Amino acid sequence: EPSSYYRPVTQVSYLVSRLLGGNVAASYHAWSVAFHALSVVLLFAWLRKVLPKANLALAALVAAWFATLPIGSEAVVWIAARCDPLGVALALGALLLNRSLSMRGLAGSRLLAMASVLCKETFILVPFLMALDDYLLQALPRALVLRRGGSLVLVVLAYLVLRRIVGVPAAGPALAVGAFGAARAYAFLLATFAPLVVMPLGLDLVHVYQVPGAGVVVGCWGVVLVMTAALVVWTVKDGGQRSRAVLFGWLFFLGALAPVALLPPSQRYVGDR
Repeated sequence: EPSSYYRPVTQVSYLVSRLLGGNVAASYHAWSVAFHALSVVLLFAWLRKVLPKANLALAALVAAWFATLPIGSEAVVWIAARCDPLGVALALGALLLNRSLSMRGLAGSRLLAMASVLCKETFILVPFLMALDDYLLQALPRALVLRRGGSLVLVVLAYLVLRRIVGVPAAGPALAVGAFGAARAYAFLLATFAPLVVMPLGLDLVHVYQVPGAGVVVGCWGVVLVMTAALVVWTVKDGGQRSRAVLFGWLFFLGALAPVALLPPSQRYVGDR
């Protein structure tokens, strides 16, 4: 049936699960848990490279928090949500390989980034995060950042062309929602899910989309703009690894909500995962 979904890597993973473990629920569940466990290990490995060596305990704490975060449980226990834990594992693998300056590491990271977005559309954020890593965390020379960024642009373009070839609309959902609709939906996501990450009370499979009032929209976007401006100023003045890492984390958080903002206005709901 017509759909805006194009997730061939996820579909192939189901086929592999069936061939290796049989068409039984236990096999599919085991693979989803394995992908989540792999993501935890990759997150820890990436944090070891990002954080100073003295922060080994912090890397372990963050990885453990991610492993047990209640808001992520649905993505692991629901068989049909395989696209999320598999996509996360591929995305973290791409970020980890992106730390290599070799051609092999460069090619591998781009292939994993493409594979992640072929798991689920929201992983289109991954190339953006890799470029941020180059510029903010690794602090590579600007000319090198631009050259590496060019290959990331090619990943995004190749994905859009591939969707076009198979006849799946790439920009349809975004055009249908419109800029103002997406801005309101983003405010809804920020007001609804930011508190749930810190205080996971009232988790639900589906949150019905309620169009936020003007006050909520202005307030949320005001916080986003003020915080972003303040962190950019701090990073420019300080120039240290800590300020760069905080800015990276803030932009990671904001960027993670951006692709999802197209969902609530069209489907009238959004799930916790």
